[in-house]
Amino acid sequence: ITPLPFAHGVASGDPLKDRVIIWTRVTEIVQSASSIPVSWKVATDPSMKTVVKSGTQSTNADRDWTVKVDVVGLLPATTYYYQFNTLGFPSIVGRTRTAPATAVESIRFAVLSCSSYWSSYWSGLDHIAKRNDLDLVVHCGDYIYDFVDEDETVRARNDKKDTALPDYRDWLNLTELRRRYALYRCEPNNLRAHQQHPWFIVWDNHDIDEKYGNELATPFDGEKSTTTLAQTTQAFWEWTPSRPLKADGSGEFILVNDGSYPTPQDSKLVLRHLPYGPMLDVIGIDTQIGLPGHGLTMDST
Repeated sequence: ITPLPFAHGVASGDPLKDRVIIWTRVTEIVQSASSIPVSWKVATDPSMKTVVKSGTQSTNADRDWTVKVDVVGLLPATTYYYQFNTLGFPSIVGRTRTAPATAVESIRFAVLSCSSYWSSYWSGLDHIAKRNDLDLVVHCGDYIYDFVDEDETVRARNDKKDTALPDYRDWLNLTELRRRYALYRCEPNNLRAHQQHPWFIVWDNHDIDEKYGNELATPFDGEKSTTTLAQTTQAFWEWTPSRPLKADGSGEFILVNDGSYPTPQDSKLVLRHLPYGPMLDVIGIDTQIGLPGHGLTMDST
């Protein structure tokens, strides 16, 4: 676990040939201000001595104190290191890599899905974190889970397998939903895998399910849940190092060039196209949000 105020570590994602998203979150026991400035820097060395890009971005409660920067003007197929600082404290140093601009001899991706916190200790993420030769980690969905599978109760936060607790059952509101991302992102193997590599992430059913439901019995009435689809998708964009999309459904990115927080025009769109050099295009598709349970009217054309 990393210390406050960067208890959830750092992350990067959606790398292009000349830019990458970097991410962190500011966590305080007692909130010190309504807006907190966070400085960031990118260097070519892990000791952060050769800084090539830097800036400052403020965060607040509206984005759950997360920080996302679209760092521009980088070289292709290059490994970079990055770090944040706020309230007099530095974050851990993250490592990331841009996409190639020309043909390369090889590209190495790690691909995973269905990351239930309660079903395992994530030794696979530990192996990913220890690799230095990966270009990108692709997560195909169920990046977080809304409930505990009844036949997969391997672990629980602080060993408390109690469905009255918000970390061992489905979320009831936006606060508990954000808490689920926080639980995931302070898990040591997951934290280090995000620290070490850039990620490309899409959601699946568990990530965006707004309805309350559990396989294990809980003392709560699902009708008391206030979670909406807009909130489940909002939290995804807050807590993942993902580049926002244009609202036209094209899958094209919104490219932010001024260091401001990258915000999606429509949080319910996740289908996107990551051009990864001349050899590969990575397409993230959405197989869930158009299903009848979410109540959306989809464009059939």
